[in-house]
Amino acid sequence: MFKENFSNRHIGPNSSELEIILKTIGVESVEELLNQTIPDNIRLKKDLDIPEGISEMEFLNEIKKKKHLSRFLIPKLRAFSGFLANNGSST
Repeated sequence: MFKENFSNRHIGPNSSELEIILKTIGVESVEELLNQTIPDNIRLKKDLDIPEGISEMEFLNEIKKKKHLSRFLIPKLRAFSGFLANNGSST
């Protein structure tokens, strides 16, 4: 089954662009930016225990198994997926 990584479908800054952004705002790294903007008392002290990600197709297949959710969620997920496919444009 074709497994598409969500992050590969969305364009973000490349390493050169990120370097320019960090220099412009006056920090050396993303970690330094986070340290300056997120108070230590609300930062997590350990990594979240999050399961491995799944593709959109795998997610839809799992939702279809849950009949009480599929009737409500699948049309909304398809509409949202189409919205993302159009780069956030509804037209």
